[in-house]
Amino acid sequence: MSIKLYEVDWDGDNTIKGRLNRYKHNADIFITSQSRVTLCEQRFVATKEMSHLVIDSPHSYTKDIEQLIREIVYPNSRVLWANSEQIQSEVLAEVLAAEILFPWSFRDDCISQLEDGVIITRDIAERFKFPLKKVEWILNDENHSVISETHNTINSLGASSIDISE
Repeated sequence: MSIKLYEVDWDGDNTIKGRLNRYKHNADIFITSQSRVTLCEQRFVATKEMSHLVIDSPHSYTKDIEQLIREIVYPNSRVLWANSEQIQSEVLAEVLAAEILFPWSFRDDCISQLEDGVIITRDIAERFKFPLKKVEWILNDENHSVISETHNTINSLGASSIDISE
């Protein structure tokens, strides 16, 4: 699939920072220009939009952006799976973008350094070129715990040592 990135200046308050238009054999991703957001935010938004190409099915495509924003701002439930497929897709795309840009394998060490006062969250954001708010979100105790549990379950299955050459 061919993917083209476009930097645009949206009208409004930067609520929408990215948009994905998918076609049969290609996709266009529109991201807010650097004059309005940081490079870290651009990288995150572009990666999040690309993540939709991997995780979405036609059921989770966003058909009404205004309704999606209302659901994000005023969720019916704090339990992810109790929300619409579009909300689930948005959250999972953010997690996948975080996995790509700030891999889980680095997070425990970063948390230890934070706890020891060696670094602050801004240092992590700068090192990984990852938005500061997203660093805080992904390192939140609950989020990190759930993601770590998932990784540990996968690793316990021996997935990290499977020979994929066959």
